[in-house]
Amino acid sequence: MVAINIWKLRSFQNPNFIHMIFKSNLFATTALACTLLFVSCSKDEDNTPIEEPQNTASLLVREDVQFAVGQDGTDSKRFYATSTGKMYSFDEIDAEIGATIDLVWYDSSPTNPGFLFWESPDNLFGDLEMPGATATKIENYQPSLNAEQFDLIENKEQLTILPVTHSEDAMGPIEYPVTILFENSQGKKGVIKMKSNDGTFLTVDIKVVN
Repeated sequence: MVAINIWKLRSFQNPNFIHMIFKSNLFATTALACTLLFVSCSKDEDNTPIEEPQNTASLLVREDVQFAVGQDGTDSKRFYATSTGKMYSFDEIDAEIGATIDLVWYDSSPTNPGFLFWESPDNLFGDLEMPGATATKIENYQPSLNAEQFDLIENKEQLTILPVTHSEDAMGPIEYPVTILFENSQGKKGVIKMKSNDGTFLTVDIKVVN
């Protein structure tokens, strides 16, 4: 027993022996900490819910949308889908795209300033018949709102309470801005603020129930 105790005593007095024990303990502590950290991170990854982005806005707002002016052919960009924000020429429209179109602009103002109007996709001027076309009610001649009221619309309730009376009368000559109500085939009401017309494009802002 005495010999063993003396050996232990000498071992602990040996700097190399103490250093070896310190390194062993440090390695063991580090390994344990890494293991715990890995387990903790794994649990966090397993338990963390994945949040999908949601569109909770009650209105879709489209700004500076441009409709071609002075052209009534099949290659002019004047057929618009408010739900996607895409503008088409008639030549680009098939039945699938046609079902999304809810605004069509007809404008001969460069030569006839009194002959311009919004069309329902299922009732186009002339001989055009759009594949997949749906009906849109639109005011055209007698707007219910002014531009200032348009700017104050911030939620769908402000639109859904407004009646929309369809009109096929031509507009013009026009002093811009002019604000027009519409209601598409899905019963979603919207309002167009016609801001300017430079003879090439009619530029508008649109707010429509989402």
